[in-house]
Amino acid sequence: MNPDMQDWNSGLIILIGISILLLVALIFSLKHQRKLHNQLDDSEVRFQALIESAHDAIIVTDIDGAVVQWNRGAERLFGYTKSTMIGTPIFTVVPKQIQPSYKQAITEFLKLEDSSNFDRMIETLGLTNKGREFPIEVSIGTWTIREGRFISFILRDITDRKLEEAQLKDLIYLDDLTGLPNRRMFTNRLHSLLARSEKRNTSFALLYLDLDNFKQVNDQHGHLVGDELLIQLSTRIYKKLGLYDTLARTGGDEFLFLLADKDEQETKQFVEWLSSSFETPFEVEGKHFTITCSIGISMYPKDGIDADRLLRNADTALYQVKAKDKNGYRFYSRVN
Repeated sequence: MNPDMQDWNSGLIILIGISILLLVALIFSLKHQRKLHNQLDDSEVRFQALIESAHDAIIVTDIDGAVVQWNRGAERLFGYTKSTMIGTPIFTVVPKQIQPSYKQAITEFLKLEDSSNFDRMIETLGLTNKGREFPIEVSIGTWTIREGRFISFILRDITDRKLEEAQLKDLIYLDDLTGLPNRRMFTNRLHSLLARSEKRNTSFALLYLDLDNFKQVNDQHGHLVGDELLIQLSTRIYKKLGLYDTLARTGGDEFLFLLADKDEQETKQFVEWLSSSFETPFEVEGKHFTITCSIGISMYPKDGIDADRLLRNADTALYQVKAKDKNGYRFYSRVN
């Protein structure tokens, strides 16, 4: 074999070898890509399964608020099917009156330099496909991938929690018999009224009312009758109160009033009506009861500019009425 032919054969062998190596590399690359693609497919399946199996509602939108993911939890919560909501603005499930603030909150959230690792929890209202509003807790997050930036919403119905909170608040602030404010709430409102009256330079009255000989009703007719009598009495008086007034039950037969924006003359007119309202008998279990009351009064700011002094002076005025004839009222005075 001549040298030229030998060189040509050697070059051909090298070319074939390189081609085989490239082919092997190509096959390996294709297998690797197919494996990677399968792994991505598996991850997508697991991701979708995780979202669909979640009890909470999970919604994903683009940065314009169009829904791109809507799980079964969202279907249960709002009543809309996935096919209905894909591509629909998320504000479909937000009451109209809070949509502007909701949009503003999301806009501000997206302005954060790095919100990809930041979750924001808010309490707001949701709207079902039947038009029912209900309280929800929302966790908002964002992330950015090759396809763009997305917003995730994890939502939970907190109706039961809100009811429990309201019931607990009632236990803390309301009298369990009459439903009126108790002393705790009365004290809070007294401090609020003090601040309001100081700012507006207005006066108000604090009344301390005690029923006369109420113990005899309980002793002779039982506590159930006495309780019903207190409920009827509270209802009768409450209807006469103004928007900023307060009636509280602070003891067995003791009540406290706040009469906002009243001077002495206006307070006197109310107290005279209050006393006369007791002249109409109360009917409990077919029996009629006529009771009387004693009332002590202190005026802000004349009789005190703080809660303790106003309460103490109203109590002093009440004691003076009870020590004399009962069934009457008295404004606080330093002179007996």
